[in-house]
Amino acid sequence: MNERRIEFAFEGRRYRDLRSRRLFGKLLNGTRRKGHTIALKIQEAQWNNLRNTTSSPDMLNLLDQHYTDYFSHTVKQLDTQFDINWPDNYYFFAIPSKYLELDSKLEQTNGWDGGTLDPLK
Repeated sequence: MNERRIEFAFEGRRYRDLRSRRLFGKLLNGTRRKGHTIALKIQEAQWNNLRNTTSSPDMLNLLDQHYTDYFSHTVKQLDTQFDINWPDNYYFFAIPSKYLELDSKLEQTNGWDGGTLDPLK
């Protein structure tokens, strides 16, 4: 699950995965989002020269041993006012009222005004 979390986060698919598996409330409610800032500590020209003249295996070795010599890493709080609060009804969208007015047989999704339809049944 940890590998899935990391892979989907970097592929931009984490939101959809959490939503489809109904894990927002369980994993994120009461938390706040954080961001990471990575900054280059040396001159950009010096880094470009190093990057362009070092083979990939050597670069991986170098960064594995001396990453903090080249980069600084800062964690910052993105949500400064409120914790995440994802109610269960957010997993299923409300049906827009204009569609409900067009077809009297349509039912609104549970959790929304006048909702009687349980999408899981």
